Amino acid sequence: MAVSATALVALAALVGAAGVGGVAILSDDGASPITVTGTVTEVFYNPHWKVNAGFNLSSEGTLYHVEVGPPWYWNSTDGNITVTVDSTVTVTGELEEDGTTLEAWTITSGATTQTIKGEGKPGWAGIRSELEF
Repeated sequence: MAVSATALVALAALVGAAGVGGVAILSDDGASPITVTGTVTEVFYNPHWKVNAGFNLSSEGTLYHVEVGPPWYWNSTDGNITVTVDSTVTVTGELEEDGTTLEAWTITSGATTQTIKGEGKPGWAGIRSELEF
């Protein structure tokens, strides 16, 4: 079975991104996640969802706006994003084109890591509808 040069280059890039023995996790558009550690400066509460809906994170002179999406999207099972102002957290996620908006995949505060977005299709996505529109 012949493998195209394009496939080999793509595989080499994937292995390079993952490192030896690692697994590369890419976003929907192929971007690699970044990890930012900093201090929470503000938490946004959504009264309709009755949960924290995001927060601002100050890290090395940059203020990031961390988005967590609606609660039904979260893979976390505890029901809320548990961050507080002045706490130190580490966020892994996808940095938007503006350079300061960070879509959270995981949030670590102390010994607790909350998974917002895991690999593959989120649990709420279900199956494709059989209805035709």
